[in-house]
Amino acid sequence: MSLKEFGKTQWNDEPKSGDLPIPKKLQSTYGNIGRSAEHTSLFFCVYIFCTPMSIGVLFLRKKRKGECDMTTWNLQGTKHHVFICNGSSCMRKGGEEATQAIRNEITNLNLDSHIHTTRTRCNGRCKDAPVAIVYPSGTWYKNVTPEVGTTIVKRHLAEGHCLQEHAIYQYAEEGFIQPEGSECIEGIQKAVKEKM
Repeated sequence: MSLKEFGKTQWNDEPKSGDLPIPKKLQSTYGNIGRSAEHTSLFFCVYIFCTPMSIGVLFLRKKRKGECDMTTWNLQGTKHHVFICNGSSCMRKGGEEATQAIRNEITNLNLDSHIHTTRTRCNGRCKDAPVAIVYPSGTWYKNVTPEVGTTIVKRHLAEGHCLQEHAIYQYAEEGFIQPEGSECIEGIQKAVKEKM
């Protein structure tokens, strides 16, 4: 069924208590559709995308029996964890494109079992947006364009070489330090809490 057809479907008149109404067209095509794995092996995920240009684009994806809504990865053997900022400043400056470039390069280099990525909210370095943080080295990168993102994967994650020209901070014994020659803004000093 196309989205156009879906939009014109009639909803069930009498949904059961606690159930969401299901379009009659889906009922006739797929039979009695349950809302959870306990009801039936055929059930659907509903996604709604909101963009500045369109709101409410809806599509259905058939879920497998027993499939969770959340992913739980086995991270045993993972050597690196990359946090990619998807806060509002980073997203306005190409955070989504950087995220996809990093993930695609990891896949292209067959490094999925060694590198885990996580989208984060704001990491507090908005003027350096987009930002990516690589662990366990504790290296913070600034201005992560798709090109810089793929280079981080190739040089830092695959070969072990820091991209000094994009590094904001590196972790050392005394905590985070700015690498020599770093051209990033210092930022606002965090307040020191008084000991109680």
